[in-house]
Amino acid sequence: LAHEFNNLLTAILGYADLLVSQSAPGEFVHEAAEVIQRAAERAQQLSTRLLGFARRGKQQNLLLDLHELVREAKALLDGTLPKNITVLLRTEAPNSIVKGDPGQLHQAFIDLALYARDSMPKGGTLTFHTEGVTLDAETFRKLGAAAPGPHIKISVSDSGEGIPAEILPHLFKPLLLAKEQQGTAGLGLAVVYGIVKNHGGAIQVSSGPGSGTTFEIYLPLAKEDLAKQAQPLHAAPRAGSGAILIIDDEMVVGQTLVRLLERLGYTAIAVCEPEQAVEAFRCDPQAFDLVILDVVMPGLGGEQCFRRLRAIRPDTPIILTSGYAQDETTRRLLEAGASRFLPKPFHLAQLAEAISRILG
Repeated sequence: LAHEFNNLLTAILGYADLLVSQSAPGEFVHEAAEVIQRAAERAQQLSTRLLGFARRGKQQNLLLDLHELVREAKALLDGTLPKNITVLLRTEAPNSIVKGDPGQLHQAFIDLALYARDSMPKGGTLTFHTEGVTLDAETFRKLGAAAPGPHIKISVSDSGEGIPAEILPHLFKPLLLAKEQQGTAGLGLAVVYGIVKNHGGAIQVSSGPGSGTTFEIYLPLAKEDLAKQAQPLHAAPRAGSGAILIIDDEMVVGQTLVRLLERLGYTAIAVCEPEQAVEAFRCDPQAFDLVILDVVMPGLGGEQCFRRLRAIRPDTPIILTSGYAQDETTRRLLEAGASRFLPKPFHLAQLAEAISRILG
C-alpha cells in the first residue's frame, strides 16, 4: 500500500514542482503549488513511517522553525476542515527553533485539529497560539518535561463542547472508553502524547463541558541556530538534452516523468511493460542515453530487467527508483553498477540533478 501511495505522490509532487518552476513567487498558483509540495513531502514522511512501523523506523532530529510547521498545518486545515470552522494562528514566541521530526510534529498538530473538529459539530473556532516560556524546576517536574529551561508553548484551542472532568485524566490513553463520544480521541491523542514525549516535551489539557478545550504543548528550544543547518532547497531544475527510457509499471508515473523531462529539454519515452521495454532497448541500445528503472514491478522484476539491459549494453547508465526505501535488492544493483537510487516521491530538481551529473 505504501509503495502504491509513493507512486501516486511521485506524480503529485512532480506536477507541483513544475507549477512552482513555471510561476513567479507571490502568484497564487506558485503559493498553492508550494503548499502541495509540502503536503506531498509530509505524506511521504507518513508513508515512510508506515513502512517502518513494525521495526520502529528512525526518528529524524532536524532543526525546525515551529512557526513554519504550524503555518503549513494551518494551510492544509483551511482547505480540508468544514467551512463552518475558522482556523486562527497567533505566533508570539520570539524564538521558534526546535529540534525534532517535522513529519511527527506535523501529525501531532493535525491530530489535535481533527479532535477539535469532532468537538465542534456545529462549527466554531480553532486557534493555534505560540509563546515563549521558561520552565523552572518545579514547573518542569509538574509537567513531566525532559528538562527545565527555555521552551516554546503551542496552544491548540477550540470553542467546542468541552470534555467531562471524569475523562480528562484518561484522555491520552489509547483505549479511552469514551472515544465513541469523543471522535478521534483515543489512539489519535495517545499518538500526540507519544510524539511530544519523544521530543523531550510535555502536554497538558484544560477543558470543561460547554467551555471548549485547550491543549498546551511545551517543546524545548534548540541550542543551535537554524542558519547553521543546510536546508534542502527546491532549486530550479536543470535543463539538459538526451534520450531517456523510463521503465515503470505505473502508467501515471511514466507519463508524469515523460512530461516533466520533456519540459527540461530531454527526449523521453515510458514503457509500463518491462518485457516490452527490454525488447525496445534491444532493437536500438544506442538510442538511449539513460534508463530510469522502477525496482519493484510485477512479472519481470526490476533486478532481472536491470541485468538484461546491462547484458545488451554494459555501459548503460541506469537510475533506480522505488516506492520502497533502499533494500537489499537496491544495494545489489548499486554494487552491480547502477548509477543512482531515488526513492519515490522525489522532486523534479533531484531527478534533473541526478541526470545532469550522469550525462554531464
